[in-house]
Amino acid sequence: MKKTSLYPILVFAYKTAKSLASYFYGRNKVKVELEVEEGLEKALVYSDEIRLKQVLLNFISNSAKFTKRGYIKIICMKNKMDNSIEITIEDTGIGMGSDMLEQIKNNEFSKLEIDEELILKGQE
Repeated sequence: MKKTSLYPILVFAYKTAKSLASYFYGRNKVKVELEVEEGLEKALVYSDEIRLKQVLLNFISNSAKFTKRGYIKIICMKNKMDNSIEITIEDTGIGMGSDMLEQIKNNEFSKLEIDEELILKGQE
């Protein structure tokens, strides 16, 4: 791990989300936003830059796949309780049921099996 500038990584995530959303569903169907709390544009974090980009790319890829209309929002803000930095990916996609969330909680490296009909129904 080394000291890494966070803002270029967030911009990378934003541009990737825009490209993927456009690729999957065409231009202007999904709005992509980047919200960075004031002062964090110059934040330095101790991180493995490649792994951080990969994690963000995984979340963004899933978000783009399952968000046919609406928005994908990348939010970066400071946690006031412990002074850490939080990055959130928020979208208007089909979401995840409690059973899926439980699967993730129990095995962080598993891939969820998703019913194709559920995807189509959620995107209507």
